[in-house]
Amino acid sequence: VFVERWLDSSEQDSFQLRSEIVLPEFLDSAALSQLFGIESESLGRTLTLRFPRGEQYADVSLRRLAGQDRYRIERRALDRQGDVAAAEHTMQLLTVSGDARHTEVARGDALSPELPWIFEQSAESTNAYRLVRQGSGAISGHEGILCIPVDWNLRPDDDASVDRKGQLSGGARRVWTIRGVVRIDASDGSHYRVRCGQAAAIEERFELRGRCCWDLFRRPA
Repeated sequence: VFVERWLDSSEQDSFQLRSEIVLPEFLDSAALSQLFGIESESLGRTLTLRFPRGEQYADVSLRRLAGQDRYRIERRALDRQGDVAAAEHTMQLLTVSGDARHTEVARGDALSPELPWIFEQSAESTNAYRLVRQGSGAISGHEGILCIPVDWNLRPDDDASVDRKGQLSGGARRVWTIRGVVRIDASDGSHYRVRCGQAAAIEERFELRGRCCWDLFRRPA
């Protein structure tokens, strides 16, 4: 279970940020138990996976296969666009007894409005330009797609180049094709660098270890 984000160019010079939660066809009971920290005996014949994204959520039904310790996952579209696609994606497991467990989704961190967004064409994905990282870093392809606020500046190094492709829907960010080493100057004085054509580059992923405290609130004094 993971989130994939990409740029969709449905109109000339205009791009839309999109996201999709990618689910397998089946999930083992043991995997569900480990993922949500719940005993296998507490899992009933039917379950619900809920995916909150921003102020929206979508539910997916799970049904245990007869004579097997695994569940078939309902097939449904889980794609979103715009601000909802940029928001944090999380996951809840709802049981018929009313128990609710929360966990993160891989690659589901919210996109920061204060960082560059870097996309790359990928043979592993049907989506043209897939998000690979935020901020500074390297990508393996000789060409990448950079999405930055309109008031930021680009400075290509020698033998590098940048070409404006358009803008993100809403006009807050411009979309550029980049090659070589490109430096980015943010309006707050921050600086970033993106390097294309780095064969050893890997997709950026973060993993938080430890127990999360969900739905824990403290009354103000």
